[in-house]
Amino acid sequence: MTTTVTSNPCLISDEFEGNSPFQKNIVLGYYDGVTEAVAGVLGQAFYIKMLAWDANQDVRCYAVMELEHVPFSELEQMFTSFGLPCYPDWFPRLGFPDKQLEDDFRNRLHSVIEKKSAVRWVMLGENISGVVKIRKMAADITNPMTQSQGDSAIGEWVRYFQNT
Repeated sequence: MTTTVTSNPCLISDEFEGNSPFQKNIVLGYYDGVTEAVAGVLGQAFYIKMLAWDANQDVRCYAVMELEHVPFSELEQMFTSFGLPCYPDWFPRLGFPDKQLEDDFRNRLHSVIEKKSAVRWVMLGENISGVVKIRKMAADITNPMTQSQGDSAIGEWVRYFQNT
């Protein structure tokens, strides 16, 4: 995957509230809601990872990172052998005839995700494809990917959204 993709300006605003721009999501992790996904907006690929949730898991905070080196269509193609896409949240059923094919697939996916950008935005909502609030990541915030998850952390993120 050597295709170069330029950043999509649709998300480069400092603030957004409304229906999520993430309507093409390949779900990689799920626990009573999406915890990890690769997403596409106008061809641009993004990596989304849950940072925190409330006690009822109704409010979740996600980190949004760009996958600038790969168009979303290439990620989609990687998963089509596991079924046809069903959006907004596609849950491909990964099945492999042997361990080597599974390892090859997971290594390829890992190599794409490990080249993600720093966290560009944080997103608050019940799920990644519903009504959300998105804020550009403040430069003075420590890497949110290293901060604690869970109910205690969601209060900090809610305050972040109230103060920005």
